[in-house]
Amino acid sequence: MITSKSNRRLQFEDNESNVWICISDLMAGLLIVFILTLTFYILNFTEKTYHISKNQILKEKILKSIKEQMESKGFDIKIDEDQWVLRLENKVLFDSCGVTMKRLGRDTVKALAEIIYSEFTKDEYKNSIETIFIEGHTDAAKIHKNNKNCDYDSNWELSAKRAIETWEVMYKRKPGLKQLRNVNKAKLFSVSGYAETRPLTISWKKKAINRRIDIRIAMIPPFDQNKPKLVRSLEAGINTKAEQLGEKLK
Repeated sequence: MITSKSNRRLQFEDNESNVWICISDLMAGLLIVFILTLTFYILNFTEKTYHISKNQILKEKILKSIKEQMESKGFDIKIDEDQWVLRLENKVLFDSCGVTMKRLGRDTVKALAEIIYSEFTKDEYKNSIETIFIEGHTDAAKIHKNNKNCDYDSNWELSAKRAIETWEVMYKRKPGLKQLRNVNKAKLFSVSGYAETRPLTISWKKKAINRRIDIRIAMIPPFDQNKPKLVRSLEAGINTKAEQLGEKLK
């Protein structure tokens, strides 16, 4: 009986020791996974932040270059540095409720088309631009249907027509703009009308500044294939460790 009890005690101690070894291995594995995961997310966040910052720097560089070249040709164009968009004031583009571009506006947009094409075909911007929006905006004044000088039912229609007219003047001057593609082989340019929904001011006296054409550049977001080798290695290591732990827990 004494021998039997002694054997059971030794067996229990061995089993207990094995349990603690398993728990120790499991905790060590979890700690490794935690450290790898934390490192991965820090590096991944840093890389994406860098990519976004780089895109913003590129966007600012493009817009400033376009503005400088336009000014050198004698054309006035603005940059909204809060939104980082190119801005054309309506007073040089269209008459009240009109969608046929005035002569000065046409000359301005033609010059802009040539400069934009020259900029966007540079190697340093290749695969960096997602899309370019030509945005039409109006003030909040309502269009009256009995107004014989206006053929449009709403500011939505008016703003969209003006954006389309701007694009048509641009690509007729520089047909190559229609061939520009992003990294996904989609066309770069698109148009949109916002009516009075995105005002620059709510002051009725200053409402004229709300009538405008904005040209907005959207940059390519960070992609997984752009991850550096270290980040991809850590991600693979985390997946491997997680699979190993999963096997042990079965």
